[in-house]
Amino acid sequence: YKRQVSTQSTGGLNEDNQFGFKQTEAGAGEGDGRFNREEFLAPYIDVFAKFRQELRQSPKEKKPHSELLDLSDKLRDDVLPDLGLRFEDESKTQLWKFQDPQELKKEIQERKDRAKQK
Repeated sequence: YKRQVSTQSTGGLNEDNQFGFKQTEAGAGEGDGRFNREEFLAPYIDVFAKFRQELRQSPKEKKPHSELLDLSDKLRDDVLPDLGLRFEDESKTQLWKFQDPQELKKEIQERKDRAKQK
């Protein structure tokens, strides 16, 4: 996968306290209270681009469906925590939130350790 950089943007809360992004002039962002949308989102998009690539490769290699679920679990437990992103499996939906990466990895490791003890 490749990441292409386009125009610079800012993001964050707008006047209505809703999350959104606005295009900015070149060079805006650093030190002026705004941030660059691509700089913020690039690590997340890179992870999902790689996941998508692996997912698309599975049928070509005739991997069993269980390996697709393993890819999903690996993304949730091993990749996204490094970005400080927590996904929680609920009965009918997925919940996500940002969390301290070290704290999240510690919780995941404790959960894996408890599962091994059973």
